[in-house]
Amino acid sequence: MTDKVKVRKSGNSLVLTVPTGFGVVAGEEYKASKLADGTIIYEPTTHTNIFATKEARDYDFQADVQNDPELQPVDPHWIGTIR
Repeated sequence: MTDKVKVRKSGNSLVLTVPTGFGVVAGEEYKASKLADGTIIYEPTTHTNIFATKEARDYDFQADVQNDPELQPVDPHWIGTIR
């Protein structure tokens, strides 16, 4: 699909409009690069959800909570006595 778009100024930036027919959703991120001949290429960035990896799925987060003294419940008798 090819559409003609015009560069416009928005604040301190220049903006290229993305035609709605391209199916791009607001908030998606792209990496922009400019070739020597002036061609501008926008490529989608790939984000990896670190919690969707096998390593994260197999990790025992509850064991970390139980074994880390900084993550233990606060003793209410200490509240207000530390200055």
